[in-house]
Amino acid sequence: EHFRCAPEIAAFTNDLCHQRDPLVILTSGGSRRLSPILADAQVPGARLEGAAGGAVNPAEARTLAEQAVVCCRRRSYEGKTMAVVSLGGEPQARLVERLLLGMLGPGEMERRRLVCGVPRDLAGDERDVVFLSLAVAPPGPIEPLGGPAAEAEFNVAASLAREQLWLFRSVAATDLGGGCLRRALIAHFARSPVTSAEIGTAYIEELQRLAETINRDRIPPPEPFRSWFAVDLVL
Repeated sequence: EHFRCAPEIAAFTNDLCHQRDPLVILTSGGSRRLSPILADAQVPGARLEGAAGGAVNPAEARTLAEQAVVCCRRRSYEGKTMAVVSLGGEPQARLVERLLLGMLGPGEMERRRLVCGVPRDLAGDERDVVFLSLAVAPPGPIEPLGGPAAEAEFNVAASLAREQLWLFRSVAATDLGGGCLRRALIAHFARSPVTSAEIGTAYIEELQRLAETINRDRIPPPEPFRSWFAVDLVL
């Protein structure tokens, strides 16, 4: 039986690690759930910088950090704990940490219990909101990620989040091999009813402007939202 994560989050680890003996997910998330539960943020034009083993994705790191700041400033995130997990190595986690220290300051990070690391750093821990960074980016071939050790890391990373899980990526599913765990994670987010291809400070500000000024009776909501009600839930 699983009590911790919202069902939409727990479903990924169920599919990944518990196919033969699925977890019974008993958490509903309550009536005041954060929305969307799964938020997919693709960063266009991002590139890796640095040598192998120490490469980082600066554009993805900055987009993630900016979104974390946006969340911290929203009333719906008041009192929510947070973590950043790099699925692309420790250098990416350290880069995001430096950015957040400059944007939020150590006091706010301490209040949020906001730590940045790789899955093994947070094994057995939990946070209300977790931001994942894949870090990998084109051009060039991306080595498939799989096997028991990688499955364990992805399981830890996803199951840290109780209420909301963000995925920041610079690749499309088509950039990855069929057996790659990164592709499986992207596919899980794609099944979420409300995701975004571009979530960041500018995107949120534009959504807010549209929601307040547009004629909703005549103009449909922007992609990927299916209704203005879904936009209101995100904002």
